[in-house]
Amino acid sequence: MRNGNHYDLTGIPIEELMSYEFLTVLKKPSTIFEAPAAAFSLTGEEIQKSGVTNLPDALRMVPGVQVSQHNASNWAITMRGFSGMSRGISGQFANKLLVLQDGRSLYTPLFSGVSWDAQDALLEDLARLEVIRGPGAALWGANSVNGIINIVSKESDETQGIMVNSGVGSEQRVFSHIRYGGKFGRQTFFRVYGKVRKVDDLADSEGNVSVDSWHTLRGGFRMDSYHGRSSFMLEAEAYDGKAGQRYNTISEPSPPFPQEFNFEDNFSGGHILGRWQQRFSNTSELTLQAYFDRVKRDEAVVKGRVHTLDFDFHHRFRKQRHEILWGAGYRFTSDSFDSTFAFALNPASRDVDLLNAFVQDEIGFARNRLFLTLGSRFEHNEYTGLEVQPNLRLRWLPNERYAFWVAASRAVRTPSRGEIDARIILEAFGDSTLLVFSGNNNFKSEKLLALEAGFRSNRFGRLTWDVATFFNIYHDLRTDELDGNFPERDPGTGFFFKRIFPKNKMDGHTYGLELSADWLASHKLTLHALYAYLQMELTPRDRQDRFAKSIEGQSPEHQFSLASDFVLNDRIQINTRIRYVDSLPSQQVSEYLTADFSINWKAGNRFRITVVGQNLLQSQHAESSQILTAGNTQIVTRTRASEVQRGIYGKATWRF
Repeated sequence: MRNGNHYDLTGIPIEELMSYEFLTVLKKPSTIFEAPAAAFSLTGEEIQKSGVTNLPDALRMVPGVQVSQHNASNWAITMRGFSGMSRGISGQFANKLLVLQDGRSLYTPLFSGVSWDAQDALLEDLARLEVIRGPGAALWGANSVNGIINIVSKESDETQGIMVNSGVGSEQRVFSHIRYGGKFGRQTFFRVYGKVRKVDDLADSEGNVSVDSWHTLRGGFRMDSYHGRSSFMLEAEAYDGKAGQRYNTISEPSPPFPQEFNFEDNFSGGHILGRWQQRFSNTSELTLQAYFDRVKRDEAVVKGRVHTLDFDFHHRFRKQRHEILWGAGYRFTSDSFDSTFAFALNPASRDVDLLNAFVQDEIGFARNRLFLTLGSRFEHNEYTGLEVQPNLRLRWLPNERYAFWVAASRAVRTPSRGEIDARIILEAFGDSTLLVFSGNNNFKSEKLLALEAGFRSNRFGRLTWDVATFFNIYHDLRTDELDGNFPERDPGTGFFFKRIFPKNKMDGHTYGLELSADWLASHKLTLHALYAYLQMELTPRDRQDRFAKSIEGQSPEHQFSLASDFVLNDRIQINTRIRYVDSLPSQQVSEYLTADFSINWKAGNRFRITVVGQNLLQSQHAESSQILTAGNTQIVTRTRASEVQRGIYGKATWRF
């Protein structure tokens, strides 16, 4: 560790868990205990011990995060509601969550979300997952509405030598990861790595194979160089993948409608990122970052590529009782999409500029026991112009055992490229009339005013609590409105189009509670409990819009998990987790209870064997649905959902 960006909780007493660095919420070195937000951190070691093999499954260990697997390669991931189900689109496009990896946004401008099939991170190289539940728009900008996930990689000096990791299993058929870390001189470290994965097909509700297997191949490098108070990081990665999909959609300009067929989606991309940091003192630093990202998709419906160039600058300094953080950034996105019968963008290519600036002042009072944070971000985008996103946070540390915080924030979810420019064929009425989603140039940003409060305590030494509550007020939420005119003949296709448009015609509020607790029962046994409660009350301005109202039923009211870490001896550790997720009424998905189990055996310092069982309580269970019911109308999604199956795998890890 060279600049303090990594920690490992192995062997650390539980009363010290709150003292490790947490960077996302304040965009500076800080701790979870100090963070005036619903903050949670999952270390790389905890991820490894759990036996999970992908990021979405790791996020199931975070309170308040909803993870619904749609098929072998795609998930709906969100916090505090709004899982991404919309008319004609499957529930994998949550658009109120900002996801970062080492400071690079994983957001796609096509639907304001994340394509999780392309985010097959190397879990062995992760330092931690930082998660903020609630808005972080004052520092991080639009779309960080309901939360932020920051995927933080280990620095190169922490991954020296050779590591080989390979495994086989019933669902995780084959996966392997190889890494080599070295150094140039005394101050520059590097690693190069490669990874391959093959995931088996899942099954549908009738037990039939879903033909949705997932294959990925990726490789890259990272370099970290340290020179006194200055550090420089450079990383690059490229990936290629294939994912099977079973479509139930309109894909050809001829009846019958709709058609069901299997298709193999292809995706590829890569990025290069550089970051320079200059520390002038413990309270003053300057950071410059730039990255270029390329994504290409070749799917049955969507075919295109997106290029992103991003520059970011921020500066932190202290002046008496004020700690000021300010910065600015610029993002240029260029895309180009091919038109298919079912999907088209007009224009087919678009260049988009995004400018931002932010300032934040943290003021200390009462001998640094009380802190007031004031800040705002000013962001200009192509679709809605200037967006202002302020926040106010207050935290009180009466002593080293307790922390209280409250916050009020404004955040926006800006329109996506699809909501402005897309034409998507959804349904057919007979052989000549089609229901078509059409973009709307007048679609505005969705707006949130969030009120939050929380409490943390490690008062009892062996027991640590973290409780957060929230009340979110939303305005101008998206609805899909049916054009009241008669269908019009489209000259390009010859069909009659009955159109629906995205509009901002719904308001509402959500409220809930999130709890996490860790209990060190003995020096061998640690218990972890997570609970989340969510209520959604949305009000479409058109009271007859039952589809929009059904968004309330897309997220579970209750989620709960109980996990144990049992250290049998200095070589064997056993981890278990029981998870309960409430039903999703509007998706006709039942509640489920399942369990995961892993055994880690260390044969010395260089060799480890892990055996994992996942989703053990049923042969399979549904987490998403292919049909969303609104009243008596069944809306067919664009991809058919699979069910998650029981699985077991074994993994061996060598380090040299």
